[in-house]
Amino acid sequence: MEGESFEKVGESSVVANITPETGTGGLKYVQEGAASPEAEDMASIDFSPVGLPPTEDDPPGLASEAEKLQKLQAEHEELAKQKEEHLRRERERLIREEKQHILQEKINDLFREFEALDMPDLESLFATGRNSNGGPWKSGALGLLDPEIVKSLAIAFKEGVKLLPQILETLPGLLKQFDEQLNHEAEERVDQQLEEQKEEEKEVQENEASEPEEQTKMSAEEPPAEDVSDEPKVDETVST
Repeated sequence: MEGESFEKVGESSVVANITPETGTGGLKYVQEGAASPEAEDMASIDFSPVGLPPTEDDPPGLASEAEKLQKLQAEHEELAKQKEEHLRRERERLIREEKQHILQEKINDLFREFEALDMPDLESLFATGRNSNGGPWKSGALGLLDPEIVKSLAIAFKEGVKLLPQILETLPGLLKQFDEQLNHEAEERVDQQLEEQKEEEKEVQENEASEPEEQTKMSAEEPPAEDVSDEPKVDETVST
């Protein structure tokens, strides 16, 4: 059959020449022909998705969105760190102030103790910082005190100096001496204040969030307004 040609006319009007060739693996047919116009039109159509970039491992649009997301996440983390640092500094400031308030309260209590002393004991404190019998003086507000500190505080009491800033001018180390005791109590007070403030802010936010819902509910429950006609009313009573 070598050299023979078969002509087959079909719907696609394709003429094919089939030539058998002998090779390794058996008989092989080679078909050559011209495609129809319809087939050429189908081949020319672009079936790639409309409006999408060429298929790649990392399309430019997706990469851009990923970069924006990473940038927003980094900004969020930075703001969180700044907020945390601000809260830490604010807490430290409040603790320093609270320690002074606590010490002022204790000094006020100490001065009331001075007022209750007999004159011999008070005179002994002015002179030596000790009791009249020579023993150390223990305060109910500040505990066992160094005689020099008791003497300085007793003199301040005698001179009418009651405010802490003025007392610290003559006793600059007074805060430091009671720092550990004052710091523990100040931390407890500040943490409690911050917790209460946090709860108040949360309650305010919840109230603000519930107000629009209540207004919407009230608007839905309001009856529709009556249609009042502008036409004048006619007196339908008939006079007899």
